[in-house]
Amino acid sequence: DIAGRDVAENRRDGFAPSLVLGLGTPTRFTFSYFHQNADDIPDYGIPWLFNGPAPVNRNNYYGLQDGNFLRTYDDIGTVKAEHDVNSHLMVREQVRYANYVRDVLITEPQLTGIAVGTPLEEMQVTRHEIGVNSTETFLDNQLDVIAHFNTGSIEHTLVSGVEDGRETSDP
Repeated sequence: DIAGRDVAENRRDGFAPSLVLGLGTPTRFTFSYFHQNADDIPDYGIPWLFNGPAPVNRNNYYGLQDGNFLRTYDDIGTVKAEHDVNSHLMVREQVRYANYVRDVLITEPQLTGIAVGTPLEEMQVTRHEIGVNSTETFLDNQLDVIAHFNTGSIEHTLVSGVEDGRETSDP
């Protein structure tokens, strides 16, 4: 629930297992997966009046209790390989793929017939519905070289790498 808002709800669940192979050896592999989904009743808040929120009761819900929703389904898979070349040099590569699905119907309250000096009780609130169904994806590959060395008594860690990726959006 949302404090002070009777209708809005945030409901999330998920899981995130990981498996590491090669612990304690020079070469390690990590396989990770993350899944989360949400099934919310969204709240676009209270109407905006000139430079701030309208002076209305904070408990007022202007959406459609049985019609507004926000559903998301997020899946992220990651594979990481690390190799210690020696005690001073490590090579690491990570590949990640993510898929985000969103289905939403929200209601935004708007005040109409507003003029400076209009009493609040004479203003009307209308509803503007926003519906979105979209899928976004993300593919990323990152290669790093990590070097540890000293300059006199000063210890250094140098991380150098290259990354490429691709994102898509299909609203």
